[in-house]
Amino acid sequence: KQSPTRAYLAASAAMPRVPRRPSDEARRGAYKPPGVDAARSRRRREDRLLALRRRNRDAGLFKRRREEPSLTPAPVVPPPDAAADATAPPPSSEPSSPPSSPPPADALRAAADAELEGLSEMVDKVWSDDTATQLEATVQFRKLLSDGKNSTMIKIIRADVLPRFAEFLSRQRPPQLQMEAAWVLTNIAASDYTLLVAECGAVPRLVELLESPDANIRHQATWALGNIAADMPSCRETVLDHGAVTPLLAQFKEDMKVSVLRTATWALSNLCFGKLPAEIQVGLCMIIFPS
Repeated sequence: KQSPTRAYLAASAAMPRVPRRPSDEARRGAYKPPGVDAARSRRRREDRLLALRRRNRDAGLFKRRREEPSLTPAPVVPPPDAAADATAPPPSSEPSSPPSSPPPADALRAAADAELEGLSEMVDKVWSDDTATQLEATVQFRKLLSDGKNSTMIKIIRADVLPRFAEFLSRQRPPQLQMEAAWVLTNIAASDYTLLVAECGAVPRLVELLESPDANIRHQATWALGNIAADMPSCRETVLDHGAVTPLLAQFKEDMKVSVLRTATWALSNLCFGKLPAEIQVGLCMIIFPS
């Protein structure tokens, strides 16, 4: 007589086998080529995304747009005279009117769009022979570029006025024209079109402006050269080939403003990013350690 256990095992063996459901790994292997590891592929994608974020962050650190109204220091107001205070009328007890609120963003955008529509007129003014008209148009271009819009940048570049601004860098009269032209080129060099600034003849003139008697012009030229050097190795080599290192190091003076020293340090760091030629390294050592 067969035991119940053996009878159950025999009946189970006689029953048809139901196919097992394939595992997730087996199903993935059926659709992916052999040798592809899902975890490794995911890590590789994460590494690529991290590298892209770092490149975008570094690009933002290496390039700087100038957005503040002016580099010119505010005039110092002398203290009031005591005699004048004695004879001055007492302050009014009426409440002062609240400060005027800034214009809304829509109004600013409308004003910028209106100026952009008159771009052809601005181009004509830039190419005029009157210095005052040239300065007025350069200021208008600078204001347009301060918003940082890529569409505005493209339209200005297509107007083919960059060589004219590079030419203004050599105009010593008025010095404000040099300042505004360098400001325009600084903001363009902070965009994706830095190579156009490097190729329009601005680099040697910007290097010459590092020896300008005007500290604000030197500061702006340093800023522009720092943006150019931060773009790509070829732009950095262009700045180095025109001898920008020595006049940049000359900016480090005891009586210089902290903002100027900070900008000069940042520009030099962009020039030193990567491997410098041997003659540049020796020259830097001789300038920094003259003894």
